[in-house]
Amino acid sequence: MDVLKSINQAIPELSKSQKVVAYYILENWQTVAYKSARTLAEELSVSQSTILRTADQLGFVGFPALQEALQGVINERVSILSQLDLAATEEKKQGSATDEIAKVLNLHEANLQKTFRQLDAEKIKRVASILLEADRVAVVGMRSSSAVAHCLGFNLSFIRGNVQVFNSDYMLLEYIASMSPADALVVSSFSRYTMAAIEVARTAKKKQCKVVAITDNMTSPLIAIADESFIVSTTSRHINHSFVAAIAVVDAILTLMTRTGQQNARKRLTGIEEQVDSLKIFYNT
Repeated sequence: MDVLKSINQAIPELSKSQKVVAYYILENWQTVAYKSARTLAEELSVSQSTILRTADQLGFVGFPALQEALQGVINERVSILSQLDLAATEEKKQGSATDEIAKVLNLHEANLQKTFRQLDAEKIKRVASILLEADRVAVVGMRSSSAVAHCLGFNLSFIRGNVQVFNSDYMLLEYIASMSPADALVVSSFSRYTMAAIEVARTAKKKQCKVVAITDNMTSPLIAIADESFIVSTTSRHINHSFVAAIAVVDAILTLMTRTGQQNARKRLTGIEEQVDSLKIFYNT
């Protein structure tokens, strides 16, 4: 359900002060998404605890969860042109190139820290097992999400066989149609979520395949479909997402897979290296 629609439907059950907060959120959701609970409380002349209780009453596990949902709405609704306009406005406030680079790197670090706080080691173990034990693995990522899919698929092929990467719908539906419950699908998609990624996940789920999602928000449609999902922070200072945290999660999965299936991975890597040497792919210094 749409987050704003959900908030609107919950209003009749709120107290008088909580209704004030809820109506303000509906009218100013784009700014509320990035304000602290204290700032919001001061603006509305209510206590900070009222802000926190309102978030709980609206069905969120705390105010940060409400903000994350609102940020998801922003990502879905803000067009690339709007982002460019915002970037142009921000550019006027920028300092030196060194300052800007520092901001970018600090943002990457913040994305990594936020993602790490949410990571579940047991989930990574489960996903590593799924990808090691599956007969075949399809890795899907459309448009910009293809960067994450390619990173996972390319490196996965060094660890095990029968890995196929798709970054367009060419032959994708035919491949998914041939999948069985013994196969697995990994799909990466970030707001604005592509219909192709969502439909592929649904189809694979109907065929009882294991589905793993790498996405950016609890409001992502992939969350309800996937058997296992990773939520990564993708905040960026330019018009597209930052995939630093997503690649870090992929690296963690691959590392655990290599450790768990070390013998098979070593055998496969040895064979690949022999082929690389025979074909003289790399430049010899």
